[in-house]
Amino acid sequence: MVTPHLVARQTGIISLMMPNRPSIRTYAVGASVTLDAAFAGATAMFSVSRGASYRSSTLRKNKLGWTEESTLNQTRVSYDPNDFASATVPGDKAITFVRITETDMGGTALDAGPILVVPPSMFFATGRRNLVVNGTAPDIAAGLNNLPPTGVMIFKLPRFADEFTIHNDGDGVNIFLSFGEGLQEVQITAGESMSFTEAGVNLLYIRGDTGTAAFRAVFSLVNGLQS
Repeated sequence: MVTPHLVARQTGIISLMMPNRPSIRTYAVGASVTLDAAFAGATAMFSVSRGASYRSSTLRKNKLGWTEESTLNQTRVSYDPNDFASATVPGDKAITFVRITETDMGGTALDAGPILVVPPSMFFATGRRNLVVNGTAPDIAAGLNNLPPTGVMIFKLPRFADEFTIHNDGDGVNIFLSFGEGLQEVQITAGESMSFTEAGVNLLYIRGDTGTAAFRAVFSLVNGLQS
């Protein structure tokens, strides 16, 4: 599964990069208006061949979205969110949840990758911003050795968070949180909150225990993107 990297977020432009994998033919880019909708299945927007680049119609028309960086071993896409805005795909002024589905050389679509959280335009206009993410931790049975099992919700932040607080709003359901595939889970009891300082995380694995659980997370992001 591929996790896209947010290269730039400007007004009218979202630029992403995916590392190339030899076994992959195409990358299908989809988006959703909520984290839960993206986890259930993002709305398809466009596809791009491995190693190629893509710019949406508005960017091509206005000659925007060009990049000077090397694209060696990378696939690059830039698009205007308003080119695809609908009831299920956010426009430029809304937070969007992007997910990539790879198709292999045999034409088989693989499991969709982690969800990339992309803030609205102008979000990074100041040096430090708080990003609020709401969602529902899926009911997934525990894995071995307290490691995150297959099927958990995985989402990626646009930048690293040096501190954040997560609230478990589930009714009697505990949440288990991990910061990576090989990192053990932390339990957040139903109705309680947990804060992390000097976290330096941008990828989160989350699941509910014996049920689904609503959660709210507030991330303090370290800036560095173009706005």
